Amino acid sequence: MISQYLSAALRKARYEILPDDGSYYGEIPSFDGVYANAPFGPVRRSELVRALRSLGFDGPNSGSKHQFMVRGAGTRHLTGRIGR
Repeated sequence: MISQYLSAALRKARYEILPDDGSYYGEIPSFDGVYANAPFGPVRRSELVRALRSLGFDGPNSGSKHQFMVRGAGTRHLTGRIGR
């Protein structure tokens, strides 16, 4: 249930490239104070897997069209070009 809520919120996220330094900025409008700013663009798959593992996800696992990672009842599919 909470993963569905977070997924819905992330679909509303806004991203932009800041003109002053070319860094990427993202925010989730429904979460006051939640934003990110970074000097890089799309994330490599290996970096995403490492980050998800550090958050307690297991995997990647096979068994569907795309590999996926699991934490409790939450599942994250690793699809296509992440971050583009």
